[in-house]
Amino acid sequence: MMAPPVLWPWQGGKARLAAGIASRLPSHRAYVEPFAGTAAVFLAKARSPIEVLNDANGDIIAVYRCLQDPVTMRHLVRRLRWTPISRAEWRRAKDSAPIGDTVEQAARFLIRLTQGFGGKPDSSSWGGGMASDIQSRVDRLLHRLPVVADRLRGVALESGDWSDVATRYDRVDTVCYLDPPYVGTDGDYGMAWTLADQTHLVNTVLQMRSMVVLSGYEHPTTLALVDAGWHQETYRLPVGVKGRTEATGLARGRLAAQDYRTECLWWSPSAWAHANRQLAWF
Repeated sequence: MMAPPVLWPWQGGKARLAAGIASRLPSHRAYVEPFAGTAAVFLAKARSPIEVLNDANGDIIAVYRCLQDPVTMRHLVRRLRWTPISRAEWRRAKDSAPIGDTVEQAARFLIRLTQGFGGKPDSSSWGGGMASDIQSRVDRLLHRLPVVADRLRGVALESGDWSDVATRYDRVDTVCYLDPPYVGTDGDYGMAWTLADQTHLVNTVLQMRSMVVLSGYEHPTTLALVDAGWHQETYRLPVGVKGRTEATGLARGRLAAQDYRTECLWWSPSAWAHANRQLAWF
């Protein structure tokens, strides 16, 4: 059975690595993603007794909340299907939704995402025009919503500080997968990630009892993980438009060094030990 696709593309998202990461996760009772975003790894893995998705961006969680209720999902689908492709609608979607209106909050986020230039919800330019692919983005999104909705059944949703959620569910039988923003960036959703944030993250995961798996770029702060016995893996991935054509073979052999990014995966000692123990059983 194929895993549900992510609802929207995200620079730095784990769609390409998700299946590989999910297939290697150690056995667990609870699964927690403190930085859910597109939740690519969650969507690629089998269900667990307890599953928690958190994101500090309330718009993202509003989308997932709508999908957990058949009534609100129908309202959201109707809103998206019949929203005109227009600069005026895109501008209106940039305004805050009425307090308590989860459907409208989710809809405005998805309208910004599908109609913003480059498919980014925080874009400063409308993405319409003669070469626009807005309608195809909307159609793709509408097709994926019901599939993701089914996977979200029974999942606990939070929209708070990542470390509060990670420590709340910190147990030895928990897998905690973290994919934070990159240091010095605002991410795709305007959520800044500073050196202080990164340092706090490293210090926090070093104290956790959970089986922790962390994604990100190599950074001076992550040296502490390796020093503490964490296993580090490195992946070289193509990025941007050239990267997408490389996947089809059209750009193979033509990519320069700047067309790639190097990502890392860190496994806590307990996560790595349990993952390898599972492999030994087969």
